[in-house]
Amino acid sequence: MRWLIRGVGWLCEHWGSMSQLIVGLIAFVLSVWPATVAELEKKPKYKIGLPIAVGVIAITGWSVAESNNGKLNDQLTTMYNQVRLEATKDDIGTLVTHIDNGFKSVTDAIASLCKPQKAVKIPQQTVVQPPLPTPPHVGVAQARTVSTDPQFKFALQVTIQSDQQMPASFAIECTGEVGKVEAFLVGHTMGMGVMLGTLTNNPSVAIVHFEYPPLSPQSPLVVTILSKEDIRVKAVKPY
Repeated sequence: MRWLIRGVGWLCEHWGSMSQLIVGLIAFVLSVWPATVAELEKKPKYKIGLPIAVGVIAITGWSVAESNNGKLNDQLTTMYNQVRLEATKDDIGTLVTHIDNGFKSVTDAIASLCKPQKAVKIPQQTVVQPPLPTPPHVGVAQARTVSTDPQFKFALQVTIQSDQQMPASFAIECTGEVGKVEAFLVGHTMGMGVMLGTLTNNPSVAIVHFEYPPLSPQSPLVVTILSKEDIRVKAVKPY
């Protein structure tokens, strides 16, 4: 059953380009065998059915291609907004550092006038965040982003990457209750057998499952977790 779902998913996702190929092949066949076409035109079901079939293929292919372009643009917008947000955070952090250094210089100058003795340097302690528990061959990055749903004030973007192809099916354990889950695989505009939500007995665990397409090094999984409170990811496990 899985191979059927994946096959249908692949065909639906690539129907825009496949329809162009099919229409092109039909036009090629009609131009190579004109006598056969003339014979078919004498039969009403072919005379009416063939143009209708070609028209349906062309129209549905165009519709799917337009839809795919829109979804890819949405993915690019999501990734761009996150990069811009991270860049803004870095800029603010740099500004705060410069301000702190400026105040520190002034404070040191005043202290040197009042107390000429040599100041004792206190070594700074660096706090190292432990890595998130994740499955083998999987890396996870999380960052706060802007919520697009007024019902949920906070949004967390979780990017799941892998160095090999594997099922895109994960349970994402968070520090608080999850309100809404959105997800896509970069570069893919359609998913089959998709399940997004939370565990029934534990609303702090977000569930993301794609029967098709799979997670791959070229197509990371981008999950947006919306919530009413500021939460973080504690662990990512296979689902």
